Amino acid sequence: MSEAWRSVPVRAGEATFARGTRESLASDPDEWMYRRLSGQDRAGELDARTLARFQRLARWLYHSNPVARRVCDLPVDYLLGGGVRFEVTADDEAGAALEAAIDRFGEHPQNRFAERLPLWFAEQSEVFGELFLPAFVNRQSGDVALGYLAPEQILEVRWNDENALEATGAVQYAPQGGAKPVFWSVIRAAPGERAARFPAHPDLAEAGPPEGAAGDGFDPSEHEWGGVLFYFRANCLATGRGRSVLEPLFDWVHAYDHYLFNDLRNANLQGAFVWDVECKGLDGAALRQKAEEIRKTPPRPGEVLVHNESERWMALAPRLNASDHTALGTQVKRMIGMGAGLPSHLVAAEDDVNRATAQSADLPFLRRMERRRERLRDLVRTVVDYQLDQKGYARPGSAPPRPYPYAVLLPDVCAEDAAHSARCLRTRTEALAKAIDAGLVDAEEAKRQWRARS
Repeated sequence: MSEAWRSVPVRAGEATFARGTRESLASDPDEWMYRRLSGQDRAGELDARTLARFQRLARWLYHSNPVARRVCDLPVDYLLGGGVRFEVTADDEAGAALEAAIDRFGEHPQNRFAERLPLWFAEQSEVFGELFLPAFVNRQSGDVALGYLAPEQILEVRWNDENALEATGAVQYAPQGGAKPVFWSVIRAAPGERAARFPAHPDLAEAGPPEGAAGDGFDPSEHEWGGVLFYFRANCLATGRGRSVLEPLFDWVHAYDHYLFNDLRNANLQGAFVWDVECKGLDGAALRQKAEEIRKTPPRPGEVLVHNESERWMALAPRLNASDHTALGTQVKRMIGMGAGLPSHLVAAEDDVNRATAQSADLPFLRRMERRRERLRDLVRTVVDYQLDQKGYARPGSAPPRPYPYAVLLPDVCAEDAAHSARCLRTRTEALAKAIDAGLVDAEEAKRQWRARS
C-alpha cells in the first residue's frame, strides 16, 4: 500500500514540532532574558494553525470513522453509562438547601447535566482533549448558567508565568463583525477556597473585567472582555493545551479504513467476469455487427448459450492473487488498541479469547478508567462548587462553609459478578462485627466502612 493515505496535517505537525525543537536548541544563550511580543513561547507546543487542523481532523474522524468513534465513546460509556448522582452527607436544614441548589444547577435549561455531561466529558477526555465552559452568573439568585466554546474557537491559552501548570486565560478568535479577539479569564481556586466572584454576563458592559484580569493576560487595547470560563484539559504532558486521544491514531485508523475498502474492492472484482467471444471467419464490418448484436442482448445469468463451431464463448475473471490479509488487519487493530489504551478484545483484535484472558488483559484498562473517573469527578465537583460559591455570594449565610458536604457518585467501572459481590459483602460484615466485639472500632466507624465498600 502506498503512503498516499498518510495524513498531510500529521506530517505538518511533526515538522512543526521538529522545527520548534531545532530553534530552541540553536537559540541564543541570553534568550531566557526575553519573551515574544505576541503570545507565549512554550517549547513543544504546536502553533495555533496546526493545532486547529488537528482538532478538525479529530472531529471529522469521530463523525466519519466507526473505529475512531468507538475509541472515543467506550470510556464515556464505562464512566457515564449509569449517569451521575449527588449525595449530600449533611442531614440538617443546610443539607436540604444544598441538595436543592445542586439539583437546580444540574436541571438548569442551560446546563442539563443528564444530557450534556457525557458530551462535555467526551470532548474533554477523548475527542479534543480540552473543554471550555463559560460561566454566567445571575447576580440576584446566584444561579450559574454554563455556555460552551469549541476548541477551534480558541486562538491561544494564557499560562501563569510563575507556574506553567496553571492556565490564567483563553483568547477567543474575534467573532464575526468583531474587531478584537475576546479574552476570558479562567476560573480557578485552591482546594478549600471559594472561587473569586466574577461579573454576571459580558453584555453587562458596566461590570467590566474583574480585578486581576490584567494579570491573567487581559489587555483592553488588544482584547474585548468576554467573561470567565472553566478550562479542563487531558491527554497532554504536565504543561500545554489538551490534545485529542485520536492524535496518535490518525494514520492508523485511516490506514485500517483503506485496508477494509481495498479488501472489499478486491472481493467484488474477484466475483466479476467478462465474456470473451471468438468468432471464426468474421472480420471488419461483420465482426462489428456481431459485437453490436451481443451488446444489445447480452446473456443473462444462468441462460443457456447455443452456437455452432464458428463461435467460442469463454468467461474470463481477474486473477488478483490476493492473499489472506486477516493477520495484517489484526495487527493494525492491535496498534489502534495499544495507542488508545484498550485491550485487544475490545477492538476485535483477538482470534482466541476467553473470560480468563480477557479479565487479565482488562486490569490496566480498568485502572486507567478509574483514573479517568477521578478526573471526571473533579470536573463535576469544580463546576458544582462554583455554583455553591455564587449562591453564598448572592445570599450570604445560605451556603455551608467549604468543603461542601456532598459526594459525586459515579458508576463502578467494573460490574462484578453478583455472587462474588454477595460473598464479599458477607465476609466484610462478619469481619466488622468481630472488630466491634474486639473493641477495635466503634459502631459508627464500622457503619462508615461498610457503606464505603458496599
